Amino acid sequence: MVFSLLLHGGLAAALIFATQFSFQPRTPPPQPLAITAVVINSQVLHAAAQVQAAAKKYVDLNHLQWICVGDRKQIEASLKPYGPLTIVDVKGNPEN
Repeated sequence: MVFSLLLHGGLAAALIFATQFSFQPRTPPPQPLAITAVVINSQVLHAAAQVQAAAKKYVDLNHLQWICVGDRKQIEASLKPYGPLTIVDVKGNPEN
C-alpha cells in the first residue's frame, strides 16, 4: 500500500511538473528570403545593378498591384495612403 501511494504521488507530481513547465520546442519566426539572383530570359542576374536595371525595364510602377491579406481592421488604415483600395471577400467578390 505504501508503494501504491508513492507511485501515485510520483505520477501526480510528474503530471503537475509537465503541465507547469512544459518545454515545447519553439519555432523561430519566419524570415524573409534574401534575393540572391533574378532570372530573366534564361539569363541569371546576380549584381544589384543588373537586378535594378531589369526591374526598371520590366516592372511598370504606374500599374503595380498589391495583394494584401489580413485583418481588415488592422491593415486598412495603413494601406489607404498608397491609393484606392478594392476590398474583396474570400471568393474574390468586391465588398460594398
